[in-house]
Amino acid sequence: MFTLSIAGLLAVTGAASPAAAAGVAHGDFLYTTAHGLQIGLRNVPTDRCNVLVRDGATNGTNATDKTAHIYATSDCHQQVAVAAPGNPGRGTAWNTPGFEPTAHSVWFECDRPSVC
Repeated sequence: MFTLSIAGLLAVTGAASPAAAAGVAHGDFLYTTAHGLQIGLRNVPTDRCNVLVRDGATNGTNATDKTAHIYATSDCHQQVAVAAPGNPGRGTAWNTPGFEPTAHSVWFECDRPSVC
């Protein structure tokens, strides 16, 4: 039989709390890779750098409820595009300059920084 002490239980739940409190960009963030593949991210975490694909992305649609900042590097540097939050049932189109496969990461704004 497995028993967990009060201190052990608090340690487990305390460790899970920050992850549970993190913000989420509800909806879909869609993008097209350099090879023409359509990929989607659903309910992406906010206030952190989210890597797209190694070969880069060219364009897509932000159908989340958060503003998306799209970057040329995989560590969210050199912003190449911004996509406003999508309206319910619709998304906001975005593309890189010249539709070149230069997008490698995305960062979603958090509307409650004390939580994210």
